[in-house]
Amino acid sequence: VGLHRPHPPFDPPARCFDALRSAPLPPVAVGDWVDDVEPATRSHVGGRHARIPDHRLEEVRRAYFASVMHVDEQVGRLVAALKASGLDRNTWIIVTSDHGEFLGDHHLFHKFMPLEPAARIPLVVRPPAGSAFDRAGSVSDAPVLLTDVMPTILDLASVTPPAGLDGVSLPRELLPPDARSAARRMLHIEHHGGLGAFQCLCDGRVKYIRDGISGREWHFDLVQDPAELHDLSAETDLSGFRERLVAILRPRDDGLVVGGQLATGVRVSPTAEWVRSSAREVT
Repeated sequence: VGLHRPHPPFDPPARCFDALRSAPLPPVAVGDWVDDVEPATRSHVGGRHARIPDHRLEEVRRAYFASVMHVDEQVGRLVAALKASGLDRNTWIIVTSDHGEFLGDHHLFHKFMPLEPAARIPLVVRPPAGSAFDRAGSVSDAPVLLTDVMPTILDLASVTPPAGLDGVSLPRELLPPDARSAARRMLHIEHHGGLGAFQCLCDGRVKYIRDGISGREWHFDLVQDPAELHDLSAETDLSGFRERLVAILRPRDDGLVVGGQLATGVRVSPTAEWVRSSAREVT
């Protein structure tokens, strides 16, 4: 089941918007690094970076959360239908999304940087009733990727995932914390286009971001600063992150690593251009 909302335009049913009209909203996060961002990163094109009046921003945010409320109702209808038919006894339900929304956080909108409002998305898993994985209400803070969803589904269906996938099967992550390894994955995230050409490393506790256009770097302690209000890049040795990113990107040979170093001034990688060219050929 694919639901388009929550997504611009924010046009929830009026009853959902009215239900949240007086509800308290989470604070808007504005980092102490926002005014220091390089011009290449602070693009105003397409409304990606803007400061709008408080009353208008509040209205936008309420409309977004009302859209989430509406989607939640639709998922509830699906679950109710599965229960009514008895199919809930052998059906796994996985609820996730492709990206989040900034909603004015750091004076940004849409999804164009790998900061938490855009990159941290839900992954809600409901096993069949009575399943060995049934841990109702349990929460894991282990970092995962959308590429993990396909091998997870195959594994649950007793199908061996093909070799060479970027993602991994997650059933172990659905078990209680004491049944999991203490090791944490360092996830690699990238986004070309929009505000910049971003590379990101994150293990759920720390995050390193680099803009390949300007060379600007960010470093956040997500445990002490989950809203990414304070950039620690000037106070931290980032060489380990750079070396790890070089090791990830060098085998691709797409111009993001030159002479063993991370390249600067790279707006769009040749890989991304190849994908667009292939898409044009297909159409």
